[in-house]
Amino acid sequence: SDRLKALVTIMTGCDHCCTYCIVPYTRGNERSRSSESILKEMRDLETKGFKDVMLLGQNVNSYGKGLEEAVDFAGLLEKIQKETPRIPRLRFITSHPKDAHARLFTAMRDLPMVCEHLHLPVQSGSNRTLRRMKREHTREWYVRQIEEYRTLVPEGTLTTDLIVGFPGETEDDFLETLSLMDHIKFDSAFIFQYSPRPGTPALKLHDDVSPQEKDRRHQILLAAQKAASLKRNQALIGRTLEVLFESRAKRDEGRFVGRTRGYKRVVVTASKELVGEFHPVKILSVADETLLGELG
Repeated sequence: SDRLKALVTIMTGCDHCCTYCIVPYTRGNERSRSSESILKEMRDLETKGFKDVMLLGQNVNSYGKGLEEAVDFAGLLEKIQKETPRIPRLRFITSHPKDAHARLFTAMRDLPMVCEHLHLPVQSGSNRTLRRMKREHTREWYVRQIEEYRTLVPEGTLTTDLIVGFPGETEDDFLETLSLMDHIKFDSAFIFQYSPRPGTPALKLHDDVSPQEKDRRHQILLAAQKAASLKRNQALIGRTLEVLFESRAKRDEGRFVGRTRGYKRVVVTASKELVGEFHPVKILSVADETLLGELG
């Protein structure tokens, strides 16, 4: 309604059968929309003046499977850049580590509208747990992909998903996840306690991690991520970043909330209206996962 942010579904379903996930059974196999259908919607959004568009799919970077046209996800990004260059920001979610590769990272680097933010769920740092989850990637594979991403997109931010207390997760498995977090240093992470979902293959596994242990491990990961987020955000103090302001702060009408291209939350105080506008902001300090700044 505000013609600021929009969501565009580019594909549905998923061909990866992770044992904890219901999506393949409720939404079926991967089905991609034709690029022309997507471009038509993007052109409409461009005409209406939208400034931040998010491409959606269970696994966006496997886009193109089953289409008669020869186009992959990076190719789709290139088409969107060419056809709708007046849209300032383009984002996407979610990606699977098995399908993340240098071609995607290069597109993120080279296409001006594509934001430098990658959400790449790892779920666990333990190869043993990843096998039980049927994630189709290993810890080592994930680390190599992140090294390549950060080489090609040095200013890029990285977020992830993690599950704690998956059936059969031992203390050693958990510590491997903790060590992966320390090694990668994510900008932020969504961290969940495993809970059984009807209809998923994981129901056949014995949910043998107690609720108390799940909570303990969850709290440890949350604390570790909070410290990592704070450190990565503190490195931005003194930098000037482009911010798209999305709203006024709920508790203070004189403060405005926006996002950087790397999806960092920024708050500034201003006497003029900022919502819907891009402004350079100098980062002055950090409060948890929020950057505090002043207009540049």
